[in-house]
Amino acid sequence: NIDARWMPFGFRKEKLKKHLNARLRPIDIGFRGNLNSQWNDSQREHLIERILNSNLELNFDINPSKNGENFLFGDDYYSWIANCNYLINSPSAFDTVGPRFYEQMFLGAVPISIFNSYEGILFKDKNYICIDINYDDMEIKNKLMSKEIFNKIKNNNLELVKKFDIPFLIQNSSFL
Repeated sequence: NIDARWMPFGFRKEKLKKHLNARLRPIDIGFRGNLNSQWNDSQREHLIERILNSNLELNFDINPSKNGENFLFGDDYYSWIANCNYLINSPSAFDTVGPRFYEQMFLGAVPISIFNSYEGILFKDKNYICIDINYDDMEIKNKLMSKEIFNKIKNNNLELVKKFDIPFLIQNSSFL
């Protein structure tokens, strides 16, 4: 028998530290990534469409792809994250919390996503702004324009990501 155990994804804060900043973030809502519609029942695609069609007067940098076009890598990607207030995200394969969540949280961007159990790690309105595609424009605007909600989630996430730095996970893991 093989004893296989699941260890949550993590991230390396050391490679992100140089992108931390206190400057204003010129991008209100961003997205860079594959839609993966065949794997997520078009959830990302529907969320992006709903946000873009919500009559918000915000600065968007939303560049979805199907095959990796418009991707940013390494420092360019982390610098871009550090320039966003919110980032659209969604569950990864098998409803896992992918490393992009942790990277954006560490860099101070607040996730916007659909409701999901997120492995019992992330909770709606505590770790991400939950947007349902059936929300009306005013509901979306109220959630995204509240500095109180933004700051509460950002602070919650800065505490959460401390537990998902890869060296911390390895050192403190009961999985190994």
